[in-house]
Amino acid sequence: MTYDEFDTVLRIPRNALEGNVWPALPVPKAQTARAILYKMEQTKWRKPGVIHHHKFSQLKSLVAHASETTPFHRDSLDAADLAPPFDNLEDVWESLPPLTHSNIQGAGYAIHSDFAPEDHSNISDIHTSGSAVKAMSGAFRER
Repeated sequence: MTYDEFDTVLRIPRNALEGNVWPALPVPKAQTARAILYKMEQTKWRKPGVIHHHKFSQLKSLVAHASETTPFHRDSLDAADLAPPFDNLEDVWESLPPLTHSNIQGAGYAIHSDFAPEDHSNISDIHTSGSAVKAMSGAFRER
């Protein structure tokens, strides 16, 4: 990526301070986006083993949250002999069955988590019409 391409990716859409021209100070959402892009740029050159380790560290955290807060995922993980602290997650991850539309629809409320971390915004319901695939319902956090 050239400097100009990187500069375009990190371009700030809006200045947080009225009357401030340069350097532009980004609004909070833009600050977060820039921080994520910067971190991704810094980490993409790491050795594959290091990236793999970090990905599975994050995945363990996500799986632990799903196991603690959703009956559907807790039951699925129990069926795969996965339990906290999920030390064998890397060994069995590829053998876990994928989550399908049918799984989600059949799980009903058991797949929902009402215990998302506070800093992940508000939980809202979402429903699809089913025009492309079967109708779906779920919850997500608004930002």
